[in-house]
Amino acid sequence: CQQLQLPQHMHHQQQQQRHLQLPQQHAQVNREVATPSPKTTGGSSFSTATPAEAGSFETSAPSSPASSVHTEHQEDDMNSEEGSTGTAATSSSFPSIHNMAAEVSAAFWRSLSFWESKSQQQEQQKLQEKQQQQKLQKKQQKEQKQQQQCEEGAASCQQGLKRQPLLQHFRSVQQPRQGLRQAERMRVGVIAPGAGTTANAAVYARLGSQPGVEMSIKGKPRANYDRYPSSWPGGSNGPNLESFAAELSQGGRIERHDVLVFGSRGGQVVLPSLWHKYGARVPPAVVINGGCAMGLPTVVEWPETAITFLLMGAQDSFRGRMGREEYLADAQARVPKGNSSTAILFVNEMTHMPQSVLLGDVLEPMLRTIASWKSGSVPTEHLKAVVDAVSAKGKWSGRLLYTSSPGCWEERSFGSPSAALGGA
Repeated sequence: CQQLQLPQHMHHQQQQQRHLQLPQQHAQVNREVATPSPKTTGGSSFSTATPAEAGSFETSAPSSPASSVHTEHQEDDMNSEEGSTGTAATSSSFPSIHNMAAEVSAAFWRSLSFWESKSQQQEQQKLQEKQQQQKLQKKQQKEQKQQQQCEEGAASCQQGLKRQPLLQHFRSVQQPRQGLRQAERMRVGVIAPGAGTTANAAVYARLGSQPGVEMSIKGKPRANYDRYPSSWPGGSNGPNLESFAAELSQGGRIERHDVLVFGSRGGQVVLPSLWHKYGARVPPAVVINGGCAMGLPTVVEWPETAITFLLMGAQDSFRGRMGREEYLADAQARVPKGNSSTAILFVNEMTHMPQSVLLGDVLEPMLRTIASWKSGSVPTEHLKAVVDAVSAKGKWSGRLLYTSSPGCWEERSFGSPSAALGGA
């Protein structure tokens, strides 16, 4: 019996040792899974035991319960350390992920804001391009309309109206010339500086005595303001002709007149100053010497709807070194292309100060012409009267030019070309 009990007692002891070593084996297996590579601690290397080695260790080197318990606690401590280290590593990765998400979100909103701004800029650019195209189209349509009107006027010229005697063109006119003299009341304002109110005083006196004419002279020649402004070579600060024009415009004194008369420097300075301030509201004007249609130091803001009759002479000092044709063509070119209410009476024999006989013959019919031009149609009857007056005595020769439509000029000659003085 003792022989049989001894192995049984040893058997119980071996089972107890296995129970104590089982947690150690589980811990060892966990370390193998967590750290497959060998560890080095304190200069000593420990290799991980395989299950077979663990089994051989159990039979060949049994350990005491005390040592087994101590090893288990050590492994538990190691496991707890490894767990805490893993937890710390996992928790330490959370801030980096949060920062990365914030950066991605910020980059997304920056990109969205950039594309929205770029889209708005593109829309604004498209809108500006569309507005420019509309302006260009309106400008082209206006130019085409003016060109069409000019072509229609040119077609009428080709039908025999251009460069033919004016008397032949107006044979169909049945109204007698006396009817033109019996026009409605005409209030005339003469701007004295440059208009020759002293040399041609008799002409203006006779004009003021005509039936239906109310004439007043504005300003005085050789007054302290009768000088060019500082913007002109050799000009002066005020008082000057510009300040004189400003005085004339006060209280609507200019607008009370039906027609105005300018001459020489008055046409160069006073009329452009009034145009600059009032535009087309300035009454129709007769401009002796055509000063507003010259190359001046200041820009002339000639209104497209202005009604103007220029009296120019081939012997005028304003002509300078230009030939007659060049002088006349230069004046025509300075009239706005869209204007259809401008006339030029070009007299070959006229000097800077118009001869009294010439001015006395043509001034009143010229004023009647621009007074009737307000209706919008070309006053052909009054233009005929101008040519009748200038050619009645047979002393004068030249041409009458006028705009029949925007940019289109018609021309009538009078007198004998051989009477012209001064050559070409």
